[in-house]
Amino acid sequence: MENQPNAAEPAGVVINDYRWGTSAPITLGDGAVMVMGSASFSVTNQALIENGAFNDQTDAYVLKTLTDTLAEVTQTGVSAMDLTVDSDSIAEKLVEAVNAKFQPYGIVATKVAIQNVMPA
Repeated sequence: MENQPNAAEPAGVVINDYRWGTSAPITLGDGAVMVMGSASFSVTNQALIENGAFNDQTDAYVLKTLTDTLAEVTQTGVSAMDLTVDSDSIAEKLVEAVNAKFQPYGIVATKVAIQNVMPA
């Protein structure tokens, strides 16, 4: 008997190791930094999957959401050291922001990581 996908579970694509970074410095309480990281997504939107999962426009929207949210989080007086030490908590806020905006379109962030904080 052939293995058939469960009709209740949408077929999807998992995107691991999506690399992202700020295109402009983010101003913090103790200076400006550039931030780089990675993310993983689950994509269930068939149109996105058929077009190669992430096209340039989708990629730009996700990147803008990540960088805008990071900028908002850091407006509360966060220092570069705080950003590095508290990266897991901040990454959770990034996951929440991406999912709030893109989950209705079939894109779910399963993980976001802040990997590098560099002075600008």
